[in-house]
Amino acid sequence: MKGLYQWTKKNRVVLIIFVIMTVLAALRVLAAHFRSPVYLVNGILDERLMFRYSDFSVYFAQENQNSLLKYMSFPWLLNVPSWTGLSFNSIYGLSWVLAALAIWLPVKRCAGKYWALLAYIFVLFAPQGFDLRTCVHLYRNIIIAQSFYILFGLMADLLLIAWEKNTKKNSITFILLQITLALVFPFVYFIKEDSFWMMPVLYLLMAGLIAGIIVNLIKVKKTPKKIIISVGLLLMCFLPYCSYRIAGQTYKQANQKYFNYAEYTLRTNGELADFINKVYSIESNNRSIKVWAPYDALEKAFDASETLTNHPGLKDAVFHSPWTKEGAEEIKGDFLSWVMVTALTKDENLKTAANINAFMKDVNLELEDAFEKGILKKDDRIQLTKSAGGRTWEEVGELFEPLIAFFAQSLTFNDFSSAPVYPVKFTPDLENYEMKLGQPLTYPTDEKGVEEMERKASIGAKIAKIDYKIYHYITPVLFVVGVISWFVVLILTICKKIKTDPKLAIQMTLVFVLCGISVGYVIGIVWFSQFLFVNREFARMIDILLYYGSGGSALFYMAILMAVPLVEKIYSKKTIEKV
Repeated sequence: MKGLYQWTKKNRVVLIIFVIMTVLAALRVLAAHFRSPVYLVNGILDERLMFRYSDFSVYFAQENQNSLLKYMSFPWLLNVPSWTGLSFNSIYGLSWVLAALAIWLPVKRCAGKYWALLAYIFVLFAPQGFDLRTCVHLYRNIIIAQSFYILFGLMADLLLIAWEKNTKKNSITFILLQITLALVFPFVYFIKEDSFWMMPVLYLLMAGLIAGIIVNLIKVKKTPKKIIISVGLLLMCFLPYCSYRIAGQTYKQANQKYFNYAEYTLRTNGELADFINKVYSIESNNRSIKVWAPYDALEKAFDASETLTNHPGLKDAVFHSPWTKEGAEEIKGDFLSWVMVTALTKDENLKTAANINAFMKDVNLELEDAFEKGILKKDDRIQLTKSAGGRTWEEVGELFEPLIAFFAQSLTFNDFSSAPVYPVKFTPDLENYEMKLGQPLTYPTDEKGVEEMERKASIGAKIAKIDYKIYHYITPVLFVVGVISWFVVLILTICKKIKTDPKLAIQMTLVFVLCGISVGYVIGIVWFSQFLFVNREFARMIDILLYYGSGGSALFYMAILMAVPLVEKIYSKKTIEKV
């Protein structure tokens, strides 16, 4: 007992912080039961598709026109409640607890436990976790922010450890974090189809980790034991990449086994995706922010391909698609993939992904030949990626207004919605999904149920409103402090008023890189989604950006939370004496 008392006395501050974190975590999970994800929209190719995919026994049993359209991480997550016995509300609340813990790790390592507690609280109750678009609307976008916090929190902590002195504790922590990252990375990668940018980030991380381990090995006296440990740590750097490759190969093998199609999706991988990318690159004066695949570009593609020419019914189905009100409208944005899937699956010989892939392979060979012979000319617009429509320099300039508006919202939360929840009406086919998630998803059918739902929704709306108000005041302050601190520390470091150490250098670099990735990510979101709100009212623009861009906000906040503790460096005794 005396030993326990002495330990408690010595670690009193740590215990107090632990209790605070535990109590706040419990409150966050409880809040998730009031601001609750529900089946807000009944989109056949969005919400309903995710639920159908989550029933693996049905999904893999028989291929249909809706198979292989989207990634599978979120459908997998929808099964976790039935596997664990926890409701989806609880899982959702816990996801924010994990996100907060993931940020706690790197901030504590580079700035100490008090700054880490601030970061933990900030992330735990982040407004994205209460907004109508990214909390209540039960779709895969509600897990993007938490996933990014967890993913990049692990990456940041690993980078800090790699450049620290190689101790036994650090080596064990490094290995455990690498194993965790190896599990997290594939899951996050396969949430959405636009995750290609994550691979360069992983390569950059691996380079940073390897460099840190090698530099540390050079600094110390080399013994066989230290060399073996360093080699082991170097090998661990490749674990997340290997895990991704194994997960990806397993994913493809499953699709090959059940659908005879060895790609992730039909829309964004394989020959159909390649065809769509080629259409986006065909010269056209009618291409715009709103229209990526104008009809004249499609006409040129069909005329240049003998395979397509021999299928006049396919051309008619494309040019008179339900996606364009039977041809009354142009094909908007990335809708060409949906138009093509709808048109191709109407053909009796093209009902399966395998047949579509083989068919489109012939088409692509013909289009490549047409490009080489000059029959088709390349568009000279700027393409962010092959899977996005090109833009002129003037159109690139139109990215900035939405970009600035997004980050302004990320600081002020003026248009975050605290509206009460009004889910879709109950239908019998949704009952199984309610049982799977362990909670109601739809509007109750009985009066008592309606009253209870409205009461909880009202409390949830109040929680959200209070949360936004608090963050409306503290976030701009943290942002200003973080920006000023980062630049002042940079200047003081250049002027040699602050002693540079690896930890500070990594902290400064992380802030810069996270800001860069955040801006790049949001530019990508605007580029891909602007067709949905161009020439529309401001509210529509904000609605779309907040719905799709929560990951950008997460990276932005993480950069702020890593930058704010730098203020301590400025006001340290040693710095003041040197200045």
